[in-house]
Amino acid sequence: MSNSYFLDNLYISLYLCVWVLTFIWYHLKRNCWDGGSAIIGSYIVYAIFSIMSLNDDLFSIQYDKLRIFPFFYLYVMLMIALSPAIHHHLHPVERIEEPNTRILKPICWMLVICAIFQVPSILQNFSDGLIKLFTDIDAGQEAYDEQLENADETGSIITNIPAIIFNAFYELGVFLAFYFLSLKKRPYILTIGTFFALVVGLFMPVMSGLRGIVIINLFTIILAYMLFQEYLSKKIAR
Repeated sequence: MSNSYFLDNLYISLYLCVWVLTFIWYHLKRNCWDGGSAIIGSYIVYAIFSIMSLNDDLFSIQYDKLRIFPFFYLYVMLMIALSPAIHHHLHPVERIEEPNTRILKPICWMLVICAIFQVPSILQNFSDGLIKLFTDIDAGQEAYDEQLENADETGSIITNIPAIIFNAFYELGVFLAFYFLSLKKRPYILTIGTFFALVVGLFMPVMSGLRGIVIINLFTIILAYMLFQEYLSKKIAR
């Protein structure tokens, strides 16, 4: 084992340990799970996968020689971004005040309508997409390669505006879905429609072999739940 290879593993391992210690400190302040727990937990998962990729024969060739300062800089920047969640964790809010705007519901209706437009494509590719992923080990790679070919052949014409709008507002829709659940007088049809859109957002990238987007969307849903869980009624939480 070369000295450079040893140092690379040492830096990433120390980076992982720092996030584990941050996770422990975060929960010692107030013993409960919330959105900050999900965020720090995801950073720990990313660090673990970084160690795995660094020691993989295929992925390791993508790494340049690692330095300690970028890890320090990354940790500080991520902690700055995490500071609102830490402040909320240490100074919890008893209830959510309804915003003085009416734009949230139109955004959700637009998201739901765009999700409905994606259903025919999902149903059309269901047998060749989702089911094939469970029966053919090469199906995911084939779907991904097909998407790359389509991207290369695509010109400057926009052909699926609903899909573009859907992807642009999807993550906002995740948080609005759980926000609607926290209301005492919630719009039931819109709430159900928004959660339907969340499910569509998980199926769409699967059909194209885009596993990374599925993981990101799942993490977003988990984060949104943990941010709003203390404002949900016991019945809904169960």
